[in-house]
Amino acid sequence: AERAQGACPSGWHIRSDCEWMYLEHGFGMSISDQTTGGWRSSGAEGSDLSTLTTGGTNSSGFTALMTGHRDLSNGSFVNRGSYGYIWSSTSLVSSPIVYGRSYGILQTGLDRGSFNYAHACSVRCLRD
Repeated sequence: AERAQGACPSGWHIRSDCEWMYLEHGFGMSISDQTTGGWRSSGAEGSDLSTLTTGGTNSSGFTALMTGHRDLSNGSFVNRGSYGYIWSSTSLVSSPIVYGRSYGILQTGLDRGSFNYAHACSVRCLRD
């Protein structure tokens, strides 16, 4: 559910897709980029989230890690050290698919994509 507590401690919740857009706006991403899918980089959002990305400054203090995700074909974890994947609490209607963000060591922007729960992406809790 939107803004679900999920794996977060009491008083915290999993950031919704809209809350991700708000964060992206604070990094300078255009509104038209915020509402589209795929890699967007009208600002330097990926760099603002982590020192591990191209030109990364982690100016936000978010400290995003390159966590990878689970491969649906064999269950192993892939892309660790190269990409990070974080779920939102916003799901596509009646499906096991949620919006999320990904970022990579060779990227300055962020990807807005959709991920199956089985991908075992990371979550980032936000204080209520």
